[in-house]
Amino acid sequence: MRPEGVKKIRVALLKKGWSQEDLALHLGVTPAYVSQILNGRRHGIRIRRKIPALLGISPRHIED
Repeated sequence: MRPEGVKKIRVALLKKGWSQEDLALHLGVTPAYVSQILNGRRHGIRIRRKIPALLGISPRHIED
């Protein structure tokens, strides 16, 4: 994931008052898995497709 996409996700999390753990809970995955996706260690395509809808951001913001 591009750094700009990660930044958009982090800003959206702050606006919602969510942590990465909250995002993981809503995605049905572990916080470690979310961290790996955001740090580029996992692709997590299926999970990444769900993130924009949960956070109210455009999918364009997190595309590679």
